[in-house]
Amino acid sequence: MTQLFRHKRTGIQVISVEFTEKVPVYHFAVLKKKGKTITIEAETHREVEALQKKVNRKLPVLVHFFGKGVLNRTVAPQDNYLDNLIVNASKSDFISAFQDATNLRLVSFMRKEPADEVIEKLNFCKDQVVDVLLGPFVAFRPDLETVPVKVPGFEFDYGQTGFSVSDTKDRKVEFLGNILGQEVFGAIAGWNYLNEKDRCSILDEQEKEQRRANFSDKRQFEKLGLFMLVFFLSALLANYFYQGNLLKKNAAIEDEIMIYSDNLNKIDLLDQEIKRKYQLISTSGILKHNYLSFYLDRIGKSLPTTINLVEIRTFPLDKKLKQKVKTEFEQSSVYVSGTTNNTASIDEWIARLNEQNWVAKTEILNFERNPEKQNASFTLRIRIR
Repeated sequence: MTQLFRHKRTGIQVISVEFTEKVPVYHFAVLKKKGKTITIEAETHREVEALQKKVNRKLPVLVHFFGKGVLNRTVAPQDNYLDNLIVNASKSDFISAFQDATNLRLVSFMRKEPADEVIEKLNFCKDQVVDVLLGPFVAFRPDLETVPVKVPGFEFDYGQTGFSVSDTKDRKVEFLGNILGQEVFGAIAGWNYLNEKDRCSILDEQEKEQRRANFSDKRQFEKLGLFMLVFFLSALLANYFYQGNLLKKNAAIEDEIMIYSDNLNKIDLLDQEIKRKYQLISTSGILKHNYLSFYLDRIGKSLPTTINLVEIRTFPLDKKLKQKVKTEFEQSSVYVSGTTNNTASIDEWIARLNEQNWVAKTEILNFERNPEKQNASFTLRIRIR
């Protein structure tokens, strides 16, 4: 995973902590690399809170210590070089860093406690710190051999007589086109990092590699988390619009169903009305075989010439029509009303009708004489077999 997520050195933030007589001063530099060009922005803060607002969570951080309390020496490049520098004290109480030059070892060391106090204050960016540097010798650059290099308080001379370090009163120097003071140490440390020329670290190589890997993994997981967040938000948004579209379609379908249901209810009512009327017609006898032609023909043929028909009612209502009451008809009766001036002809007609095979019985329901008209009116009921 370390190799897979190994971050590219395209940007670095350096917090260069200068110990003074009173409180630490924080010199902050941001370096970005694009191709072979490196740009730098540097500023100084006296409060950690102000510094915290400037730190970019997306870039790694170098922490660098220098100033009062940081001791700088040149010694022979030997494994036990600290034994001659730290006496009457435990080496575990100190932090140290070195950089080898020709026949010399440039060493910086200081007590651990002040550095730990500052690191505690920088806890807000602890996951971004990929290296911790110590001393002014971060400005030592072998790539510029034979060229004296000045930084505030020091001058490195790569002369023919050998490498030497001397004090200088210069407080401002030029670096990457910028005139810098104490910020130059952080700027040079950042330049070294971007060009993979790390030096003056208090950490061993394994710990530095682990810190870089941890930061790379953290950034990858942050990007993955952001991607997943965007993906799920996009999915939720798409689902929202999809659900909205479904709701609209569902509402439209429900409206259509309501319309269709209303139409179906109307059709059902019409169908019931048709069945009711068909039943009414069926029970009325109208649909019986040859109803009009048969009965009217037989009644007309049997009618005496002395009788005038006024009304014929076939299968009349048995009762008056009422709401929610089944309509019933006299299925086997035909009522005939008329007038005659010869009462004997009524008896003759009744006799003729009773002779018909479709007639069960003929009854006189009403007979009334009218002296003024010299005739009589009557009503017969013919019962059908």
